[in-house]
Amino acid sequence: MTRPGVWPRCGRPDGCHATEPRIRCVKDWLYRFHSVAVPEPRAKLGLSLYGAFGAALAVLVVGAIGSLSDAPLLIAPLGATALLLFAVPDSLMSQPRSVLVGHLVAVVAGIILARLIGPGWLAAAPAVFVSITLMIGLQSLHAPAGATAVLTALEPHEWSFIGLPVMAGAAAMLVLALILHAFVPGRRYPARWY
Repeated sequence: MTRPGVWPRCGRPDGCHATEPRIRCVKDWLYRFHSVAVPEPRAKLGLSLYGAFGAALAVLVVGAIGSLSDAPLLIAPLGATALLLFAVPDSLMSQPRSVLVGHLVAVVAGIILARLIGPGWLAAAPAVFVSITLMIGLQSLHAPAGATAVLTALEPHEWSFIGLPVMAGAAAMLVLALILHAFVPGRRYPARWY
């Protein structure tokens, strides 16, 4: 219950009084969304450039292998996988298990739901839901796999889409990350295999 002359929707615990400017009340309410998290320290320039170079090189190599072998390996979600593998290799989402299990769960969920519901946006939403739920349950959360689920659910795909391009592309990206990280002094990748 509010007192007379007080706007109850304000972000302030005691509400905004009718005599205060309305803009102040709005500002106080918006302040609730202000982040109080401590910002992460900036990465060193050399490691940042290495991450960008490694991700670009991985996309280039996987795309070239696919082009030369007439087997498409490069799909859009692998660009985000490259970013995680090279820019934040210590993240749990960048570990080999998360990459492989995440993409596998997502592509299977996408194909199954596209076949049950029909390909399109109506299949994409439950595909993302199922993918995320299974990835969390399997402790293998990989954000780009959410895009794999959407990509797979939007168009009709055969079961072979699981192996080529999704899993072959993810595995190729992972092998490149293992090789390139070996050349960085002090960098240990993967942080864990399982």
